[in-house]
Amino acid sequence: MYQIKEGLGFQLSYAARLIERRFEEVLSPHKLTRLMWCTLVMVDHYAITKPSDMADYLGVDRTAISRVLRSLEKAGLIDRVKSEDDGRGRDVFVTGEARAKLAALMPHAGETARHFSSKLSEAEEQELKRLLAKLSSGEARETSGI
Repeated sequence: MYQIKEGLGFQLSYAARLIERRFEEVLSPHKLTRLMWCTLVMVDHYAITKPSDMADYLGVDRTAISRVLRSLEKAGLIDRVKSEDDGRGRDVFVTGEARAKLAALMPHAGETARHFSSKLSEAEEQELKRLLAKLSSGEARETSGI
């Protein structure tokens, strides 16, 4: 009999949801979602300013990025400016308020990562990352994401 909880996909999704939920508990009082956080980090730390590049980097569709950008703009956390490279496009920049939130929350992001990585030895963590990369390799929506 098929046991869903024993499946690789279930196990991967379950572990990912545990990590996501723990960090979302930190983000929630700041009125941020994990996707909002990732977008702000992408713009501020990686200088990824084009919505299409953001979607590709995170492995999400462009409509999801459009929604999150609208929310971030409404919250005063980003500005969208007409692109110098592409007259039709708009580039995204974080505001001072967003930088302050990122600075305040970055230690919590590190703590969340440490909480879960501390359950593994360094060798186990490296092996897990290697295996996850192997699973993702060659797939249609492969990304270099966060």
